[in-house]
Amino acid sequence: MKKTLLSALVASALLFGFATAASAGSLSAPVNITATVNGTCTWLPPADVNFQLGETDGAYQEINVMNAGGNFIITCNLDMPYTVTSDAAAGGQVTMTGQTTGKTVNAFIHYTDDQGGTGPLSSTESLTSAGTGEGQFMTFGVDFNTDSPLSPAVDVYTATTNVYLNF
Repeated sequence: MKKTLLSALVASALLFGFATAASAGSLSAPVNITATVNGTCTWLPPADVNFQLGETDGAYQEINVMNAGGNFIITCNLDMPYTVTSDAAAGGQVTMTGQTTGKTVNAFIHYTDDQGGTGPLSSTESLTSAGTGEGQFMTFGVDFNTDSPLSPAVDVYTATTNVYLNF
């Protein structure tokens, strides 16, 4: 038994002791690791905003101030600053023109962010936020006929405004 134990100890010493002693040296070198995360954003804009005003199913609907809208879903890198603007006039004013009569009616576009902040959306008034790395909702709203308590002329009123996501 002593002979077996002694043989095992000698074998271990030979295996580990001589293997380490046979090493001629070691070298080391620093390795720099760099990860560049480019800032980016994507968004999913709402479909076109449509109003159906006037008589609906036999019940008259007064056309004072009506609003409609939809949601933008904005996804930017974590802490990536961004702004949302439009080419509307100050206060978010957009002039809608009747396709038949050529008459105009004012509409105003505005936003509500996912924190409850609100404001007009124009070339000088914007939503400013920072990305969370996940989709953030921005409700896009339009108030129609805010200037007059009277109903506008019967027509289909249209306007186009561009909305921009800047990052």
